[in-house]
Amino acid sequence: MARRTFSAPTASALARRLGLSRVTVSYVLNGRGKQYRIPESTQKRILACAKEQGYVPQWNSLSLKDKHDWDVGFLILGSLYSHHQEAFNLFCRHFQEHGLNNIIQTTVRDRLVESIKMVRGLRIPALILMGDDKWNPLHLPLWQEAMDYLAHMNVIFYDFPFGILPESPFLEAGITLVGIDRNKAYTAILDLLAKRNLTRIATLQSYMGSTLHPLKSAYEKVSGSFGPALLLKNPPGIAPGTFPFGLELFKRHIDAVVKNKIDCVLLHDDHEALGFCAGAEASGLSVPGRFSVIGFDGIAEGQTRTPPLTTLRVPYQKMTETVLQGLRQTQVGGTGRKHLFDVALINKNNGTLNTGCTEGGHVD
Repeated sequence: MARRTFSAPTASALARRLGLSRVTVSYVLNGRGKQYRIPESTQKRILACAKEQGYVPQWNSLSLKDKHDWDVGFLILGSLYSHHQEAFNLFCRHFQEHGLNNIIQTTVRDRLVESIKMVRGLRIPALILMGDDKWNPLHLPLWQEAMDYLAHMNVIFYDFPFGILPESPFLEAGITLVGIDRNKAYTAILDLLAKRNLTRIATLQSYMGSTLHPLKSAYEKVSGSFGPALLLKNPPGIAPGTFPFGLELFKRHIDAVVKNKIDCVLLHDDHEALGFCAGAEASGLSVPGRFSVIGFDGIAEGQTRTPPLTTLRVPYQKMTETVLQGLRQTQVGGTGRKHLFDVALINKNNGTLNTGCTEGGHVD
C-alpha cells in the first residue's frame, strides 16, 4: 500500500502508450497540431488518450509564446499526502466536467518564486496552491516575495497550515486560505488519551524533535498528564507517509514499544499507521488490545480494515467545494478570506468526536 502522491502522466508516457513520437504528442497537447500538419485523426487519438489518462499539462514544458486560455493553475508544493491527492482528483474531475482548462506545476520551496513568475507569464487568472512543502515560518520572506507576483490573480491556498504559518500576510495579499487547525486537532487527541489514562505515547522523533510541528506544541500544553514520549527514528531509505514506512517502523522499534509499555503510537499519516498495525498483527500483537495506533487523514482504507483505524478525518470534500466556490468569484484584490474546518477524530469504540475547530469561519 504505497503512499499516494501526485503522478500525472507525462507527454512522453502518452507517446509510448500511443506508439507516437513525443514531439508529435507535445505539439498536439500544446495546441499546435494543425500548425505542424498533424492528421486530425491522430490529434483526436492523442487528445482522447490524454483525457482518459488524466493528463494535465505542466507549464514548465510550455513556451510563453504559446497561445492558451488557461482557466486554472495548480502549484504543487512538494508532494501530495493522502487527502491532498483525493482533493486534487476532485478538482480535475470538476474542471473536466465543466470544460475548464487547467495546468499544473510541481515545485519545491527554493523554486517557489521562479514558479510563480511563470504563472504570471502565462496569464493564468486563478491559482490553487497545495502540497506538503509549505510549513516552515522561517521561509516567510520567500512567501512574501512570491506574493508580489500574485497580484491580479484569484489565489486559493488549499490546506493552509493554520497555527504554523502566520495568516495575516497571506490574507492582506488577497489570498483565500482553506484548511484545518492542526494544533487544536492534536490537542483534542491528547486530551482524549489523557482522559482514558493512555499516557505512554510513542511517535516519530521528526515530529517531536521539531519546534515547528503542531504535535510538539500541542504536547507541551498537556505534557503534565503524560510521561516522556518514546521517540522513534525514521527508517532510512523509505519514504515517510507510506505503508512500507510504517511496517519498517514497527520492525525497528517494537521491542522498545513493548519494553516501555507504550499505550499509544501516534503517527501523522494513515498509510504509516496501517503499516504499523499490519506489523503488529503479523507478530500476534492485538491493536488496540496491546496498544492503540492513531493515524491522520481519514482515508477509506483505514475504515475498511477490521477493526477500523483510529484517525483524524480531514473534510477534504467540503474543503474542495469551498475552493471551487472561491474560483467562481471574479473579484480580485482586497483582503483574503479564511475558511477553517473541523477535523473529526474517528474512534471505533466511540464514533466521531469533534475536535472543536470552527468550520467555515471567515475573515473578511
